[in-house]
Formats: sequence, C-alpha cells, structure tokens
Amino acid sequence: MSMDKTFGLLDIDDDSEPIVKNLEADGQHYLDNTEQMSSSLASPVTKKKLEKNKISLFCCLDSLGNEILSDNALLSLINLKDCSLSKQNIEKLKKIVLKHKLVFHEYDGKIGRYKGKKMLTIRLKDKDSLPKPIRAQQLTRGKEAEIEQQIKQMINKDLIESSRIDFRRINSLIEAQSHHIPRIQNFLNEAAGKRLYSTFDLKSGFHQIALDASSRKLASFVTHQGIFSYKVMPMGLTGSPDAFQRIMETVLFGLTNTFVYIDDILTASDNELEHLENIEAILKRIEENDVKISLKKSSFGLFQINYLGYTIDFHGIKPHKDKILALANKKSPTTAKEVKSFIRAASYFRRHIANFAHNAKPLYRISNEFKWTNEQVTAFNNIKIALINAACLKKPDSQGTYEIHTDASTQGIGAK
Repeated sequence: MSMDKTFGLLDIDDDSEPIVKNLEADGQHYLDNTEQMSSSLASPVTKKKLEKNKISLFCCLDSLGNEILSDNALLSLINLKDCSLSKQNIEKLKKIVLKHKLVFHEYDGKIGRYKGKKMLTIRLKDKDSLPKPIRAQQLTRGKEAEIEQQIKQMINKDLIESSRIDFRRINSLIEAQSHHIPRIQNFLNEAAGKRLYSTFDLKSGFHQIALDASSRKLASFVTHQGIFSYKVMPMGLTGSPDAFQRIMETVLFGLTNTFVYIDDILTASDNELEHLENIEAILKRIEENDVKISLKKSSFGLFQINYLGYTIDFHGIKPHKDKILALANKKSPTTAKEVKSFIRAASYFRRHIANFAHNAKPLYRISNEFKWTNEQVTAFNNIKIALINAACLKKPDSQGTYEIHTDASTQGIGAK
C-alpha cells in the first residue's frame, strides 16, 4: 500500500499501550480521528521506526476511520483461546459472525444508534429548582488540548452539540426512572449449571441511545471552549442505567437463556447446537436494532465464564478469584471511609460467606469515628479468610427435598 494513504504519528510509552495523538511532521497534519486509529492498533499495520525518538509511524491501517475490515481481519479478532466448541462448530461460529458483521464495531468503526422508539427523557422533580450554571475549571494547556480533541471527536460522531446551558449539579433534581435494574443474583442462578457460555459487550453502550431533544439542555457540560449538550445518553446521569436496561431488555425480549445487565449480555446453553442458535439469535436482534457490539471484548463457547465479578460454570456460582484476591490483599484500613469501602466490596459476595453479618458486626460499628481495636482486626481478618474460602453456590433442584435450619438473635439472622 502506498505511503500516501492516511497515517498518523503515535507517541509510544514503554510502560503503557500506544496512544495516538495529533502530531505534525514536516509541516503536515496527518491525523484527524485519533480514537479510530487507536482502536486500529489491533489490526495488522505497516510500521516504520523513527530513530532516536520514542515515536513510530503507522500507515495502511485496515480499520482507520470508517474503512471496512476484510472478512479475514474481522475473524482474526475473535477470541478463541478458551473456546470449547468443536472445530466444526467454530467454523459455524465464524460464518455466523460474518453473516452479522454489521453488528460489530470493529467492522466499520461506527458507533451504533438504537433505532427503536424509546430514548432517555430527563424529568425533574421540581422544574423550578434548577442549579446555577458554573464556570469552566482552570486547566493546563495540555489538558485543554486533550479536551478539545475529545470534543471534536464527539461532535464528529454526532454525540454532542454546542449548547448555551450548563447544569452540572442536575442529578439530585432528576426524577427517578420507574424501571429498576435487575438483581444480579436472580439471573446468575438461572445461568449457572449450563455447559456453555458466551458474553457480549456493547461498544460505548450508552452513546448508542438517543437523548430526547427536550432533555439535552439538562445534560450539558462546560469547557474552556464553551458549553456542549449530549445528543445521546450520557454516562453518570441519573436514570441512564435504568433507561438503558429497559431498552436492552426490550431488544432481547423472549430469547432463550439470554440475560442482560446494563451493557453486558450473557447467554448460556446445554449443548453446542443450542449455543450457536442462541448466539445467532442475539446478533440478529442487535443488528435489527442498529446496536453495536465489541467483537474483541466478546467471548464465545466457554465452559466457564467470568461475569459481573463472579465465575459461572456447570457446578454453580462463586466469586471471581481476582476479586477475592484483591480483597484478601487489602491492608488494614486507617479511616472510617476505608472500612465502609471494604464492607461494601465484601458484602457483594456475602451469599457465599456463612455468618457474614455476625462476623462483620465489629466493622459496622465504625461510623464517623474511627477506632481500630483487636476486635476490628479479628473481624477484618476473618472476613478475608472467609472470602478466600467462599462457597460455590448452585440453584436448588426444584424436585428435591430440603431441610432449612433458621436462627435469629440480637447478633443477626440466618439460615442453612
């Protein structure tokens, strides 16, 4: 491929992944869309080292901008490292991916835009109680340049628009959405005990949902370049997760053994044929609604899957070992805030720990005043040990016979 194709300079840091920046060389400006070039680094590239500087010249990028990936390039992005499908069914999986290639962000570099009628509408509790506008924060020139680049990208992708109003403190005034996020444990129970699992990650999920025109002024942000309003669902706004969950449940409604939690989709099956059918059904629904998935972040046909902090397989559900290791390696807290943070993180896995409330009681007693005595040290260490030995849980057999032993005291209540 000739050198007159679009290319850009990349700043390379030995301790991190390559980051694309708008740089100039020989008086020429080579790069307009840095994000797309950054995402293209996974694709084959022609690379020439520039001596003496930690800078490399990349050209002939397969997926730069909105260029289309070849079928082979797209298939190379499928992660088959732990795939348990037979060779024959892996080939069928590849055909399914190519049949629905428009679903994948990597194919054309585009962000999806949900075409259904539902969108996020922001409603205030009291329309007369709007926060006062605030000024842009003082930043260094380097940070301002980065903000300018991100704003340019978001405008080019039709995600934001120039605005005259800024209400950064709007969240406390927004009326709560009526749709609730599902309980994680409910669909983990349903998914556990299957033979095969696949997960799908929606690319910039919130940005694929339109924001009602009347609500845009309420989702504004201020910069040194002016005030901008989101045209799509912003992250961090009260109601965004609920609205997104409702839309994705609508998109995937009725699909067998398919679960969605915000932008993470999981499907579970008892055999390979059923699993391929589930995968294709999900991709078909996603394609029909003009939503995009990240192929690189999707996993296919695994015996065991890590999902929302848990490991799920045929034997049941257990906390993900990396999450447990992170908690087990926590140093003793030095403030009440750190204690509360540890309790919240450990409590996420409390179903897998016998007598959690009783063991954690000394830590719960620490409120605003921090007191770290031997009692708290013992409780802290016992919870970490219990996390390391957390039980694997499985949904009871509905046809089985069980005995439940309950207990209650001033220290707590429980059953086993």
